[in-house]
This record gives sequence, structure tokens and C-alpha cells, in this order.
Amino acid sequence: MTRIVLHFLRIGLLAAGLASSPAVAQLPSIKLPDTKTEAAKEESAEDRIKRLRTWRDDWQAQMAALDQGVPPPAGITEEEVAARRSDLLLGIFTAENTIRALDTAGMLQQSITQTKEESAAWKGFEKPGPYSFVLHDELRRQQEGIGTRLRAYESAYTMFERELAKRQSEIKKADESVRLAQETADRAAPDHVDAELWRLEAAKLKLRALSSAAAMLQHTSENARMRTAAAEADADLLKRKIAALGTSTAFPQEDLDQLKHSTEERRKDIAKELAKIEKLQQAAISERQSAVTTADTLKAANANPTDAEKAKLAAATDRVQFLDTRLESLANRIEITGARMRFLSDYLDAQTARRILLTSESAVERTEALAALQAQLTRASAFDSLVAIRRNATMSAMQDQEGRLTSLPADSPMRPQVEELQATLRSDMDAVERFGQEIAGLHMDISRWLGDSGQVTASMTWGERFRGYGSRIAGKAKAVWNFVVYRYDDKTEVDGQVVTVKRGLSLGWLIGALLFFWVAYRIGSWLLKRGYSRMVGRGRMQQGQAETLRRWTRIALGIALALVTLNFLKIPLTAFAFLGGALAIGVGFGTQTLFKNFISGLIVLAERKVRVGDILEVDGVAGTVTTIDTRSSTVRSFDGVDLILPNSVLLESKVVNWTHGTAVVRRVVRVRVAYGSQLRLVSTILEECAAQHGVILRSPSPQVVLEDFATDALVFAVFYWVDLRANTGGGNVGSDLRFMIERRLGEAGISLASPQQSFQLNADKPLRVRMDAGEPDAPGAS
Repeated sequence: MTRIVLHFLRIGLLAAGLASSPAVAQLPSIKLPDTKTEAAKEESAEDRIKRLRTWRDDWQAQMAALDQGVPPPAGITEEEVAARRSDLLLGIFTAENTIRALDTAGMLQQSITQTKEESAAWKGFEKPGPYSFVLHDELRRQQEGIGTRLRAYESAYTMFERELAKRQSEIKKADESVRLAQETADRAAPDHVDAELWRLEAAKLKLRALSSAAAMLQHTSENARMRTAAAEADADLLKRKIAALGTSTAFPQEDLDQLKHSTEERRKDIAKELAKIEKLQQAAISERQSAVTTADTLKAANANPTDAEKAKLAAATDRVQFLDTRLESLANRIEITGARMRFLSDYLDAQTARRILLTSESAVERTEALAALQAQLTRASAFDSLVAIRRNATMSAMQDQEGRLTSLPADSPMRPQVEELQATLRSDMDAVERFGQEIAGLHMDISRWLGDSGQVTASMTWGERFRGYGSRIAGKAKAVWNFVVYRYDDKTEVDGQVVTVKRGLSLGWLIGALLFFWVAYRIGSWLLKRGYSRMVGRGRMQQGQAETLRRWTRIALGIALALVTLNFLKIPLTAFAFLGGALAIGVGFGTQTLFKNFISGLIVLAERKVRVGDILEVDGVAGTVTTIDTRSSTVRSFDGVDLILPNSVLLESKVVNWTHGTAVVRRVVRVRVAYGSQLRLVSTILEECAAQHGVILRSPSPQVVLEDFATDALVFAVFYWVDLRANTGGGNVGSDLRFMIERRLGEAGISLASPQQSFQLNADKPLRVRMDAGEPDAPGAS
């Protein structure tokens, strides 16, 4: 009894200690209510940093205890200790990064304030224009750089929001683990209390570490927003400065001389680099010749080499291959470096053409300068293609060598030369990237120069004008594509802590979802059509049944594709919550009968008591079922009139299905012949007529029966079986049979009986009979 009391007392003390621990306090930048009715007070940045440091110190102390080898309670595995260590490392890492993010937030706020003050204080340039082309280019490049930074900040913010959404799901799982661990600790036996309490503390630690990670992401995301605001403030100031520059551009001689001097200095540096690469290439060529000679000597030395000789030959062959790869790499670098040398001349030529285009008074010179700039732009595009090809090739070679290095043992003699080759490839990649940046800068400069020139616009060809229009239309289309149709908040609550992620449903997402759904639905419908057509062709089902099943399958396909499309494009159903009210009203008032007939259609298809092609009689109208649709079914009468029946009628009303079990039915034709006819001959003729008809079934065979001795005739009945689904209906068969019987009986001299009537006269006294001699002859008759 005493052990049980101590057990519950220990659980209570530990729970109280965990509740009062600073590590359980509210996360930074996330409001946590102390109770269900009272919201937590907002913390200042200093308080948050102070609390984060307390958390970090606490987690570092726990980490030090683990590092010192403090044994865990009995029953705790090494995997659990390792998991707790990982959670402590995560908590320490996120706490330190959150502290840095809070410090950065303060600096960013100061930067925003300072930029806004500078923007408000700037009233224009000190000297009047026109301003030098150097100032024009510098401000425009800064503007383009800010635009690039803004796009990067937006991408980073989107990435942080996605990571925060992932953390939300992890926090939910961790919270559930804490609940389960608490229940397990409450029910634990006295011998297992320490282990279960250790696991409970580890679960709470994991929850706190994940929550700290979520807080870090929130602060980092907020910093990305502030960086965006600072960049936008810089962009606004630059926009004002560029507007103040005006359209006129000056080309002072001192700036041109400085440009030529800097270009010449760069040319010298590139020439030195090129000479160094060529020297390395010559050394590699000499070394390769020596390696090839060594390999050839080893091959010719012995016809049956030993293992040691084989190893030497393999090393020599590998050395030759290594040098081949190195020579190829050096050749590529020489090509890129030479292209950089030529690029300097192109840049000077482009600046010269720009000056002529903006300052020359000769129309011919301006036209030639415009053509030169356009040619330089085309050349820059060609250089872009070269950079892309070399970048991809170098990246592929680096990946190959990385995989080769991974597969080599640590003591392999090949590792040094593979690492040397990797260093060479990295140098190649640096050269390619530098050249790519220079080409991209020239490309943007020329495009900007052409765009800023009014003379260029006046002399553009129609093709160039249309390309410009296309670019502007593409920009507008992109803005429309990214237009946010609906914004919503995705919230997750853990222990009273709410983590909110803002999401937006863009027009592009909707169009993409509709396009994906349409393409997938069209492909699925085509596959269904092909599949059912094959089944019909193989005789496994009839055409009408195939059409009905295909309709229903397409409906199921559409519903499944709608759900898959929303899930695949990460469009939550909550995004359409604004349609909920209207849909609820519409469903409540307008779809009661619709759903009734829809469910009835499902039951009809499942029971298969009515199928496409069956002959039904409903309310005195007989016809063939042509379709069983989602709401109604169509019965085509024998008069060619379509009868639209709600599906519920097929379940609730009296329906006669002539072809439910089988389409074979028995029909009868009755024949009346006069008394005195040869009965056996009549029977034989009737049997032959039934047998000669091509539609009457042979099995069951027709039967001729003398049915009755009527008052005025002998009645024969011809019973025969026909398939109602054949091309000829039962009524037509009966008509044909009557024609045949009438002709055969006439040929045999047997007459059909006609109806006769007899009269009976009753009299109480004898009737008077008088003989009439007829009418008298007319006067004058002979």
C-alpha cells in the first residue's frame, strides 16, 4: 500500500515540476492562453530572447548530463536515449536561431526606418542633367538586383510557410504522443514508474523542441517579410532616382576613358589566367604521353603477367584516363576563358553603339548602331547557350567523379587523383559561372538600352514590335495567373498554442486544376470507351448495356479525379468553404427528387432486373429500354416514341418485363376451318407453315392443336416460340404466318370458316303464309 501511495505521489510531483519548468512556457511570437478563458499577455522582444536563452541553457544542461553518461532508468533503450539527444540538439539549434532571428528583426526594422527616412529626405541630384551613362547603368543595375532580391525573398517566404505547415503535422503527432505517454505513466506499475516518467518527459521535450522549431520558422518568415519591405523601400527610392535621371544620357570622355582602362585591366588579368591554363594543358599533355608509353610497355612486357604486373597496368591505364579527363576539362576552361576575352571587346563595342545611337545626329549612323546592338544581343544569347551547355556538362562530370569517389575505399591509391580531378572540375564550374554572370549582365544592359531608346522604337520592324508586345502580354498574363482568388488561414492548435499559416488560392492553381482534370478525364473516358467497345466486340455484353455502364463509370471517374486533383495540387476543400451556404440551400431545396432517382438508378443497376435492351410494359405502354441514366431511363415504344421514366418508377410501380429471364416467348395464331375439312391435312399444313418461317424457333418446336369444336367452325391453334430481341417482332411473325396459312389452305381446297348466325322464331299461333306471284308487268309489256 505504501509503495502505491509513493508511486502516485512521485507522478504528481513530476507533473507539477514539468508544469512549472520554463521549458513549458509559451513559445516566442505565439500566443498561448494560460487558461481556456484568459489569453496570454504579449511578450516583448527582450523577454522572448531572455526566455529563449533560459530554454537553451536548460537544454544544454540536459545535453551535458547525457554526454556525461548519466544512466537512464531501467527499461530505457539506447534508441530512446538517442532520440532524446536528437530532440535536445533540435531545441538548442532552434532556440539559438530564433534568438538570432529576433536580433535580425530589430536590425531590419531599423534598416526599413532608415531607408524610408533617406527616401523622404532625398530631393534630387545636386547637379542638373544630362547624367553620365555610368550613373544610368549603376542605378538600373541596382534596380534589377533589388528585383532579383525581391523574388528571392518571396520564394524564401513561400518555402518557410511550407516548412511551417510540415511542422504543424509533426506537432500534432507529438502532442498525441504526450497524451499517450501521460496515460501510460498514470497506469504504470511501481517498478516501471521511473521509465515511464522518463518517456513522458522525453515526449514533452520533443513537443517543445518541435514547437520551438515552428516558432523559429515563424520569426524567419517574418524577417523575410521585413527584408521584402526594406527592398521595396529601396526600390521606391531607386525608382525616384531613375525618374530624375530623365531620358537624356551623357557620355563624358573621362568616363569613357575609365571604362576603357578598366576593360584593359580585366583583359590583362584574363590573359594571365589563360596563359596559366595553357601551361597546365601542356604539362598534362606531356604527362599523358609518358603515361601512355608506360602503359604500352607494361602491355608488351609479358604475355602472362602476374597479379602485381596486372595491378601496375591497371594503375597506368587509370592514369591515362584521368589525364584524358583533365585535358578535356582544361580545353573547356580555355574555351570559356577565350570567350571571356572576346566578350570584353563585345562590351566595348556595345557601349560604342549605344553612344552613337543616343548622341549621333546622323540617321544612317543611328540605324547602323541599332543593328549593331541587336547583333550584340543575338551574340549574347549564343553565349548564353554556350554557358548552359558547359554548365550541364561540368555538373555531370562532377557528379560522376563524386559517385566514383564514394565507391572507392578509404585507402585506395586512386582517391588523390579523383580528388584532384574534382578540384579541377570545380575550377571549371567557377569559370563558367563567372562568364555566365558577365553575359547575363551584358544581355540585360543591351535589352535595357534598346528599351530606353526612343529612336529604337521608331525604327523597329514589325517582327520586333510583335515580340515586344508578346513580352508585355506574357508579363500581364503572369500577373493574372498569380492573382489570388481567395485567402484563408490554416490553423493548428497544440496545448492551447495556435500556429497559423496563411495560404492563398491563386487563379493559376484553379486553371491548373481544371486543365489537369480535363486532360485526365478525357484520357480516362477514351480508355473506358475502348474497353467497353472491346467487350461488346467479344460478345460479353450488348451495346446498350455498355453505354449505360460507361456513363456511370465516367461519373465515378469524374468524382475520383476531382478529389485526386485537389489533393495533387494541394488545394484543400476548406478553400471552397465560401460556397458552403449556397450549396447547402441548393441541396436542401432542389435535390431531394434528384437523389431519390439517383439512388434508384444505382439499385436498378445493382439488381439487374431491368437492363438495357429489355422489353417493358409500363402503364400500358410497351417498348425497349435504350438507356438507364443517372436520373431517368428511356423506353422506346414500338411506335418509335421515347418514354422518359424516372428511375424511381421502375422500383415503385408495376412493371412488366417481357425479357427479364429470357427473350424467348410463346405466341399463338388461331385458325378456323369449316366442318367437313380434312383435319389431318389441316394440321400438316399448319405445321409446315410454322416450320418454314425463318424466325420461328426450332427449339422449342411449334405445336398445332385442335383447340375447339365451335358452333360454326373447327378451331386450330398454332403455338410457336420467337425471340423478341430479333430484328422481326412477334406481331410481324404472326402476320407472316397467317399469310402463309391462308395461301396453303386455299391451294389444298380447304376453306376458312366464316361466322354464321342462326335465328329462332317462337309463335303462339300458326303463321299465315301467302304466295306472291311477283310484281305485275308494266303496261304495254309483251
